Amino acid sequence: MNSTDTLFETQNLAKVYTQHDVDFFALKDVNLTIKQGVSLAIVGKSGSGKSTMLNILSLMDTHTSGTLKILGQDATELSTSKKNALRSATFGFVFQQFFLNENLNVLENVMTPLEIAGVRRSQRDAKAVRALELVGLEDKLKNMAHELSGGQKQRVCIARAIVNEPKVIFADEPTGSLDTENSQLVESLLFNLQKETGIALLLVTHDNELAAKCEEVITIKDGALL
Repeated sequence: MNSTDTLFETQNLAKVYTQHDVDFFALKDVNLTIKQGVSLAIVGKSGSGKSTMLNILSLMDTHTSGTLKILGQDATELSTSKKNALRSATFGFVFQQFFLNENLNVLENVMTPLEIAGVRRSQRDAKAVRALELVGLEDKLKNMAHELSGGQKQRVCIARAIVNEPKVIFADEPTGSLDTENSQLVESLLFNLQKETGIALLLVTHDNELAAKCEEVITIKDGALL
């Protein structure tokens, strides 16, 4: 792969929090290159810096020092509006908690990122239906979110994450609230989408079996890569 295949690149990336005049390194000296289309697991104990890493890569948080480049762009040089536009066009998110709007039906929940991006209604409908087809829930599009099982809700979240055809899905403990059967279903769905569509899949997980299914695994301990 050449440099144009690089999705994220960090050099000496650090995140420092200060409490009572004491500096705490949530991340320190992280040097990392993540290519497009890869499946990558970020593992480590609670408080190791996994979620901090995900939040910084996804522009939900800012780093303190070092550099972060996303598709060749230095994150510190992006205005807030450009960060929002990049996040909307490039990233999809799947969390342990579903964060679905219980007052909307399934189709409306999946369309939410497209509304934020200003996509026309006719296009939103078609894209959302297609995303629901990919996760096997096209028969539930008129159901209200509260009518779904936990596994179905997470599949709706995956449809919402892919509806804008992103380059990467950030998944933070995506099976953490599911039983074994639904966990396996959601895992298969995520990895199949990654392979079939070329989306990069970045998983934060404490599940070693899930991590082992990824092409690459990085371990964080006390904010540093092992």
